[in-house]
Amino acid sequence: MRIEVLIPGEPVPQGRPRFAKTRYGVHTYEDEKSRAYKERVAACAKAAMRGMEPMEGALRVAIRTYRQYPKKLTKQQREHIGDLQPITRPDVDNLAKAVLDGMNGICYKDDARIVDLKVSKEYSDAPRVEVEITEG
Repeated sequence: MRIEVLIPGEPVPQGRPRFAKTRYGVHTYEDEKSRAYKERVAACAKAAMRGMEPMEGALRVAIRTYRQYPKKLTKQQREHIGDLQPITRPDVDNLAKAVLDGMNGICYKDDARIVDLKVSKEYSDAPRVEVEITEG
């Protein structure tokens, strides 16, 4: 089985956990931007699954993130740069974490089933994330 998920828009990395001290103790919560992005990922994953059950076998996942070109580059400069890749933040592991957490329970039973993971960052005029999940 193979599933492809397209998540339009600028990729959002997994944020750091936040802590709130209340009279009942310390509580951990997720920042709003990360939570909203995971909800968008989940909606795209549900659409891609088309009602199928989550995969249960060993999984191979390829995540390709495409970020918007830096504003300081002109269109002419972009054409001559060639294979310019983003070597700035966010880190690929934080990008992958947000995507994998958003698809957990929808595309696969648990992300512990992922045995092979490839993540890349690239620039594009159309920011998005493309995910390919292969079972077996």
